[in-house]
Amino acid sequence: MSNTRLAYTRQIPSGKKLTVTPEFSVHSSIRIQPLLMHIKASKARKPYFTTLLKTEEYRYMDQGISRRQFLRGDIGNRRPALHPPWFQSEQRFLAHCDQCGDCLTACETGILERGEGDYPQVNFHNGECSFCAACVQACPTGALAQQPGAAPWSLHASINTESCIASRGVLCLVCGEHCATQAIQFPRAAFAIAAPILNRTACTGCGACVAPCPVHAITIVTEVT
Repeated sequence: MSNTRLAYTRQIPSGKKLTVTPEFSVHSSIRIQPLLMHIKASKARKPYFTTLLKTEEYRYMDQGISRRQFLRGDIGNRRPALHPPWFQSEQRFLAHCDQCGDCLTACETGILERGEGDYPQVNFHNGECSFCAACVQACPTGALAQQPGAAPWSLHASINTESCIASRGVLCLVCGEHCATQAIQFPRAAFAIAAPILNRTACTGCGACVAPCPVHAITIVTEVT
């Protein structure tokens, strides 16, 4: 992936031109939520991060990406929907779910939202799954159902090592710090920045590592068996 500096100019509604040359490369892996957090946390650099965020939004709007997709990080428009925990199968879930929205209201971490066809889906940019099973208890149709000894789902994290800022020589441990099961480790490397290594067996797919990543290097994917 190219690390070439990018200057991007776009005519915005106010009539003024919006131009920014970021201190790091701007590409499709930039995280939206960390930019929003930087805007809130740093008064001195608020204009910079606000301009960067707006620049990225307009850039992807030019590519046909909606604002909703942009803010949730779906800039490729290719991600399959992630169903709530304890759904039995795709076919059974779609057949039993009546899109009532009870699971969305019950979710204690607010990661469930309406997706295509109004079916509930998980958005890890909003937070992590605590596996409280409140969504299952709220489901009136049996579309979500716990089975004794069964895992809530077959998901795990996936780290894009090319997007990870460790590949650029920047030390960042934020994903490991948010991992409750210590599935993400940082083995020491001689004369190099420690890069995250995922233990898929220990990973529960909770998604706690997704939102904090400043460069959107982590996604949650379905386990392939």
